[in-house]
Amino acid sequence: MELLLLIGMQHAANRVLQFFLLLVELRPCIAMHLIEVFAVHVQYLFYLILLCRVELEFVGQDGGRHRPIMIHRALYGSVERFFAVLLEHYGGAFRVWLAPVQVRVAPISEEKHGAYAREVMARLSAAGLRADADLTPEKVGAKIRTATLAKIPYILVVGDKEAAARTVAPRTREGKQLEVMPIDDFVARLRTEAAEPKVA
Repeated sequence: MELLLLIGMQHAANRVLQFFLLLVELRPCIAMHLIEVFAVHVQYLFYLILLCRVELEFVGQDGGRHRPIMIHRALYGSVERFFAVLLEHYGGAFRVWLAPVQVRVAPISEEKHGAYAREVMARLSAAGLRADADLTPEKVGAKIRTATLAKIPYILVVGDKEAAARTVAPRTREGKQLEVMPIDDFVARLRTEAAEPKVA
């Protein structure tokens, strides 16, 4: 009962504050052509000062006394809501620099190629990239499908040829097969794509 009363009082207080506040919201168009409140807003709390009878004044350049206008800004709202908007906007297919796992190594056979897959993963991790390896006994087709559904940007398939030549066979999550390349070349390519964009 006390909790319900507290919620009711808070709701009533919010209704009163909303009546006295000028609220400006930014409503961007996100995934699936939906218009969503992005929790970016600026509030001008002018009447709130009068409502609460806070006697605040300042001396202006003209030498006179003026009542201040309080400005409240919230850029993202809650962190959880911000990430929910990102997930919906990208549909889980994050850019390389934002993806939790940027590349997955998929050995054709864990028994035969597992050691090389671990070596490749270690090289990627040492370069500061977020990499893992699928060392399950599943067939390579199933491994590729799992990584694609997880929307990992790159899948590296390694087998006998790649292990012998110390190369990797990159594949994008969109299904595009890239040319076989040395590990160092792929690391350089991925580091370029994984670089965080600079905001001017």
